[in-house]
Amino acid sequence: MYKILKKDGTLEDYNEQKIIDACNKASKRAMYELSNDNYKTILDDVFQKLKNYTMKIRILKFMICIISWNLC
Repeated sequence: MYKILKKDGTLEDYNEQKIIDACNKASKRAMYELSNDNYKTILDDVFQKLKNYTMKIRILKFMICIISWNLC
């Protein structure tokens, strides 16, 4: 599955529950209640952004390999 790079530099498994917990904490501070549809939308958006970011990293690594190979 996906790994998340934390601020302290450690890697952690992607965990949707942590996103839900953070949303709950933020919504309580704002005195707003999130619906199940809100959570689904947020989780889908976060996961899509994660997949897009991961794909960009894979493409970049591939391009670096091609450039390195051509330099030799």
